[in-house]
Amino acid sequence: MKTHKTLWCIFACLLIGLLMPVMAWSADDIAAKTAYNALKRVAPDVQLCHQDNHIARIYGQAFAHGSSAINSAEQLRLNYAPLLGISAEDLRPVSVFNDKLSTQQVMFDQETGRYKFTLVYYSQYKNDIPVFRGEIRVLVLNQADYPAVMASCDIKDLGDFDPSPATASSINLEQVQKTFLSNYPELVNYTQPRLVIWAGHDSKTTLPQLGVEFTADNGTPATQKFLFIIDPQTNAVIYKENKLIDVNVTGQINGLATENYLAEQCGNEVTTALPYAWARISGADSAYADATGQFTITNSGSSAVTVISQIKGRYFYVTNQAGSNSQLSQSVTPPGPATFLFNPSNTEYTRAEVNGYLHANVVRDYALTYNPTYPTVYTQTNFPVYVNDNDSYYCPGNAWYDGVSLTFCRAGGSYPNTAFASVIHHEYGHHLVEMAGSGQDEYGEGMGDVMGVLISDTPQLGLGFTGNCSQALRTADNNYQYPCTGEIHECGQLLSGCVWSTRNELAATYPSTYRSIISNLAINAMLLRTANDGSITPTITIDYLTLDDTDGNIYNGTPHYPEICAGFGAHNMDCPALQTGVFITHTPLGNTPSNSAYQVDAVITSTEASIDTTIIYWSNGGAYSPVLMTNIGGSNYRGYIPGQSSCTTVSYRIYATDALHNTKYSPESGYHSFYVGTFDTIFVDNVEGGTNGWTHSAVTSGYTDQWAIRNHRNHTTGGTYSWKCGSSSSTGTYSSLSDGGLVTPEITLTSQAALTFWMWAEIENSTTTTAWDGAIVEISVNGGAYTRITPVDGYPYTTIGGYSHPWTAGTPCWSGDYAWTQMQFDLNAYSGNSVRVRF
Repeated sequence: MKTHKTLWCIFACLLIGLLMPVMAWSADDIAAKTAYNALKRVAPDVQLCHQDNHIARIYGQAFAHGSSAINSAEQLRLNYAPLLGISAEDLRPVSVFNDKLSTQQVMFDQETGRYKFTLVYYSQYKNDIPVFRGEIRVLVLNQADYPAVMASCDIKDLGDFDPSPATASSINLEQVQKTFLSNYPELVNYTQPRLVIWAGHDSKTTLPQLGVEFTADNGTPATQKFLFIIDPQTNAVIYKENKLIDVNVTGQINGLATENYLAEQCGNEVTTALPYAWARISGADSAYADATGQFTITNSGSSAVTVISQIKGRYFYVTNQAGSNSQLSQSVTPPGPATFLFNPSNTEYTRAEVNGYLHANVVRDYALTYNPTYPTVYTQTNFPVYVNDNDSYYCPGNAWYDGVSLTFCRAGGSYPNTAFASVIHHEYGHHLVEMAGSGQDEYGEGMGDVMGVLISDTPQLGLGFTGNCSQALRTADNNYQYPCTGEIHECGQLLSGCVWSTRNELAATYPSTYRSIISNLAINAMLLRTANDGSITPTITIDYLTLDDTDGNIYNGTPHYPEICAGFGAHNMDCPALQTGVFITHTPLGNTPSNSAYQVDAVITSTEASIDTTIIYWSNGGAYSPVLMTNIGGSNYRGYIPGQSSCTTVSYRIYATDALHNTKYSPESGYHSFYVGTFDTIFVDNVEGGTNGWTHSAVTSGYTDQWAIRNHRNHTTGGTYSWKCGSSSSTGTYSSLSDGGLVTPEITLTSQAALTFWMWAEIENSTTTTAWDGAIVEISVNGGAYTRITPVDGYPYTTIGGYSHPWTAGTPCWSGDYAWTQMQFDLNAYSGNSVRVRF
């Protein structure tokens, strides 16, 4: 078998051969246009959802594939970051809300024990400084080719703001914090300060500036807690955020624990197990109960022992602000049992301890049922729950979440104790939103209510709030419409209304599984909201559809599209319209050394009729031959391209029709291609070691050579540099009358040689096939003149000529916009010779 030799030149061919003045577009506009065009070539049906003057969602069709979820997400970062107004190096693989979190599993399938999606987080940086809550979250379907199906985006527009390292290092963060807090002696706890770039919050944008960020509170439990961003020059407050999230709900629990999630006066009190509660043998071992309240404590010996229990457990620690924490003890002879019953006298303060502990566990367990690795929550222990508080500022008649604990007020005046079921579910819902890194505001209020609705499977929230068991504080059975302009608790009902309406639609169609369907969507959708987004908008509808989808394309429908769209549509949160016709989802084949048949798999569907014909058209350089694909189950089709000899390039595309004669090609234009053979590297350069014998100069007299090694773009993993033909600025374009040639060192080619390199380009074209400006590759053999060589897939453009153009009209070339693309040339005709290649 022949061994295929390859010549590697890994570099960035940015812009070559300007022959006309460039249009007066900004560099950012050009970069965004390039990225957008590249995105649409890969995923023609992909859509952009704009919100508050920025791209909030990239969605609708899979737009990247890879060998892993992270690899697919990296395709977005490397190829399409300019679409969002930033460069790839401005994104770092870490979440904005938890610096130990870079990925998160989403949508747990209880039947298979697997997750449907992986969420990949990126934070926005500029010159190593984090941009406050600037982020992207990429949702990747956990399938063989890991299609990236949606990106949630909140990238801040920094314009020309470019803080220098010297400026950043000159700021004494601790001194700024100390000086500021000297004016607030009541704030006794504070976090380590960090330098950030402030560029606005939510829909409010502002000129970017440096700020010092930290959180401070007045003790434990906190009744004052704020996030500050301080101007390091003036010590003025740039931004202040109240981290105490309260809700004016009231209620009272009488009895041991009130059943059916009702207020104490509205249901029967029954003995209820306290899951995961703590028990200890005096002076010896301790244990946590299981979900049913049963425990086993390791004990040596058979003599009587004293067993102690308190209202605390593995995941929650309840503190009674009105006095000592409840504790029970009894003497038992092993094996017992030791049976404890808290709140036997049914008094307010102990009842609040019991219900605070019980329902905190109920809502936590419910969330983990649908995502067992929910960020922070799934490993969090000893979460504080304060009951019977009497703070004069917040109590009575209140409850709140401060980012690290829940607090509930004792009864007072006309208000009952607030530690009861739906209030607890609501407040812990805020914790779930916070741990997901999502915005609070009306979205947080809505999700707090949604958690109560999902758990109780009733639309009423706060039943018994006024003492009337038929009257609720709020209801999810409502007609709130988007957009909502009221107060955040009121507008939160828009989201609970959407969820309840969808629940009703699902219940009619799936009477035995509707609760798991809507709960799985609602709980996992919190992970998709960005940290700055506390609004309730139709992007939530997109989130639900994307989580529900199974084939990387929401436009051909999702398993529960009718129910979701009916539920959300009832509140003016309409779904994107379905597209009709044939859809093909396929991961292109890669290069292979195999000479056996090549398996081609695709998911092929139609929204209008059954699939009728599926064909692969393939070629090894001659005429294209058809190969039928067969259905292997569901919407999955498979065909085989015959095995080829080494050193062969195979091109192919998939064609499908349905019974109504709708047709589709994949790709829609052009062909996929792969190479058959093995590769021996005879020359390689990743541009990380300097020029390494490369030279460059103007090709045509009177024209400009702008080739140089820059750190503006890079394709090498872990690398920094590439060759660029253009200005020295990171966003600069090439100049007028530019005709530079970049030349390799002299290389002796062995047999069956090939050239492969990566190119990123923005070149001015006229139409989809004609070009004002262009890029080509030339070769010089044994010191002779340079002649143009043609890539394996050909040049897609020809030059227009004229205007002092150094090339004749009709010269084949590259033009237009390219994200990082691998180019390949067959150099077998030059084997055995010494050559130089000119770009």
